[in-house]
Amino acid sequence: MTNYDIVSSGFSQWVFKGGAPFAVEIFRLQGDELWTLQVVEVLEKVTIWENQLSDEMLAFVEAQRVIETYTSTGRLEDLRDQFSVY
Repeated sequence: MTNYDIVSSGFSQWVFKGGAPFAVEIFRLQGDELWTLQVVEVLEKVTIWENQLSDEMLAFVEAQRVIETYTSTGRLEDLRDQFSVY
């Protein structure tokens, strides 16, 4: 079994929008260059991006965009081609 070290981005944080908390998690495996973005919504729905991002700051900007869309419309359906919801 191989153990992997996970590098967490300094951009990982809680974001509060419209009174709702969202956990923004940006991480990568040690040695990888691409970052994975995950947003956990208040109802504990986990949103994981299908495509990794080349820059952790871009990942955070993307998380902000999706949180803004979700809190203003209450829907993520228009963005579902970009990520999976679990």
